[in-house]
Amino acid sequence: MSNVEDLYKLPHDVQELNRLDVQHRMWLLMVGGLYPSELSSVVERLMTSGTPRIMDVGCGSGIWAVEMAKQFPQAEVIGIDITPLKLYRPIPPNFIFRQQNLAGGLPIEYTNQFDIIHCRCVCQHVPDPQRLIDDIVRCLKPGGLALIPDGEWVAFDEDRKPLEPFVYNPSLSIEENIMNTRKLSAYGGWLNAFGRATLSPTYQFPNLLLENNGGVRNIMFREHWAPTGWAGKGIPHGEEIGAIMYLNLKEFLQTASSAITNQGVPIAVVDALRERATEELNERRHNVWYYTSAVALDAPHPKL
Repeated sequence: MSNVEDLYKLPHDVQELNRLDVQHRMWLLMVGGLYPSELSSVVERLMTSGTPRIMDVGCGSGIWAVEMAKQFPQAEVIGIDITPLKLYRPIPPNFIFRQQNLAGGLPIEYTNQFDIIHCRCVCQHVPDPQRLIDDIVRCLKPGGLALIPDGEWVAFDEDRKPLEPFVYNPSLSIEENIMNTRKLSAYGGWLNAFGRATLSPTYQFPNLLLENNGGVRNIMFREHWAPTGWAGKGIPHGEEIGAIMYLNLKEFLQTASSAITNQGVPIAVVDALRERATEELNERRHNVWYYTSAVALDAPHPKL
């Protein structure tokens, strides 16, 4: 893993940027670029009409939006996020950042204004995922494209079968719970606990949220398997994806403890869970990610 760790090594004070940028590289490898390769003709068409506008909702480190701005210099690209943007790369002149709390919805003046809207791994964490999807559809121009990559907090084995996750049982002793971190999947348990802490109770997969909205057509839901610490079986770019997942998850296991201890799990159990989960990163695990896209209906969405 050292080559990947060296490739993505950044200063200590930008570790969060490191994690998001490494994850961005993984998405590029999985889907064939900044967007699924099978959507290239749709994107090219949208980028040749008037002055195209692109929005990245919950842009994080801004890397996807900045790369889109470079690829399409004729477009205006807006990145929005709740936290101030810290970019450690040149900013193209057609990129704009706006700080915005997504819990309050997207501005009404964005209605029917964007050709492409991208929202990666955000929907499941906002208080009202359906409202966010409804806002995204509202802000698309007729015929505009929604790109919504996401994932789930489930671990799978070498054969892509779900692993039974460790779940803390308060009726058992600390010692018995620690023993169970070895009997069940500690890695799956870590993901499960983090998902319970961060997942909106009303979350559905983005394709279902788009269906609920009713303002789009051509909904496409793609499944992408990512090996962890190995190349997988027949997965394009599997070796690099596996190395990236290992690096990303190794850091995740070191930084997400509070989400689990806040659920009342004793620190001794959390420490044992992390230790065993880290070992599991070398045991041919899988994660699954989803990429949903849809096209806004040709009739304009009613302005509110």
